[in-house]
Amino acid sequence: MICRACGREERASEGYPCADCGTFICLICSFEGVTLCKACQEKQKGAAPAAGADQSTPPAEVWKQTKPEAKDADQAKVTDLLTDLSNLKADKFVEKASTTGEEFSITVTFGNTDSLQHETVKFRKSGNDVQATLGGESGAAIVSTADYDRAIAIVKDLAGIKK
Repeated sequence: MICRACGREERASEGYPCADCGTFICLICSFEGVTLCKACQEKQKGAAPAAGADQSTPPAEVWKQTKPEAKDADQAKVTDLLTDLSNLKADKFVEKASTTGEEFSITVTFGNTDSLQHETVKFRKSGNDVQATLGGESGAAIVSTADYDRAIAIVKDLAGIKK
């Protein structure tokens, strides 16, 4: 489907409906806080503000990096990272996760400041196999090595980790 906010073509299962009209908005736009399609955004811009309403422009959403140092993250690279991470799909599952190989963990914090949630995914690469596990799970998902390598290259670049 075509995202009605940015124009990207995405799978229908990887997006959300526009908050006003229900047309498709892709996952990346949703991650960036976009809730309205272009048409509904234009309608809202054209609508006269209610009397006494705050007419200031809300601040742009800025992705923050907290480790290894706190700073504003490169927004284009974060968008690329989110795209690559959203492409990591389980090719198959194994009952017991591997305990050998290079491990890389990604923790994402999301939600409102009064109810933050954390999700950590541990990736383990051994040879040409990459497994992804969630805390408390004994099994693992086998994911595409190429997609994993692309995502990890961006993570390392954002964090300043030399390859």
